[in-house]
Amino acid sequence: MQKHPTAAVAPERGVVAGGPEEELEELRARVEAQQRMIDAIREENQDIHELHRRNQQLEQYVENLMSVPGLRAALGLRRRLLKRSGTT
Repeated sequence: MQKHPTAAVAPERGVVAGGPEEELEELRARVEAQQRMIDAIREENQDIHELHRRNQQLEQYVENLMSVPGLRAALGLRRRLLKRSGTT
């Protein structure tokens, strides 16, 4: 009969409950590693959401700045002057 640590008792299929302690420890270690990966992915996902939120705030800020009369033209003039001086 074959031993399988995660299977239910099924003698008709040659599977018995339990198994060597090393196999159980290995499974525990794998589960813990997978949980750490899940936690890391969740943290990264939160970071992505925070960056997205900040990006939206910056886009709104720039949009508000561009609505200031004369600012867009002044920025365009500054950009042209910088290009002429070769500092861009």
